[in-house]
Amino acid sequence: CALHHQGSFVPAVYAEEATTEALTFFPFPAFPDTPGAGDDGSVDVPGVEVSVDAAGLFSTKPEARRLLRYLASRQGQEAWIQQAGRTFFSPRTDIDRQKAYGDDGIARQLADRLATAGDRCLDASNFMPSAISEAFSTAVLEYLESLTDPTSDRLVPILEELDRVRASVLPSAFLTKPCRTAQ
Repeated sequence: CALHHQGSFVPAVYAEEATTEALTFFPFPAFPDTPGAGDDGSVDVPGVEVSVDAAGLFSTKPEARRLLRYLASRQGQEAWIQQAGRTFFSPRTDIDRQKAYGDDGIARQLADRLATAGDRCLDASNFMPSAISEAFSTAVLEYLESLTDPTSDRLVPILEELDRVRASVLPSAFLTKPCRTAQ
């Protein structure tokens, strides 16, 4: 499990099975196609793969605007960290990460990496149009199920279905810039 590529919430999932001291933070190397990456995958300021919580404004009421400003503020982000059991990480650089994450060394490393990252790139679950994301999740489960039968030849039909779904999605549904450089 040492290289299990999982979200930052994983220590909370495995809290009963392992202490955070038994878990190790291993930053994955930059993906070869990361914007600004060299041929060897190296980048001047490494980026990070992120998932996001998004908030939208569906009202012009002053209270709604104040809520969004608070959620994005240092105080709002610090409260969010505490409420999320230290499984929420903010890109804000003005947060006292030692105070926010205490003796949780892995959480501090994750928070430091996010706050100092060059590019922040959405992971596939946030980047795919919903129809493709749903089809992909189903395809993975179907493929894994097919592995129980050594004579199964389900891979080709599964991939054909994924291609069919991909072709049915309008080009405008795809995000064109999965990475943003920290400001």
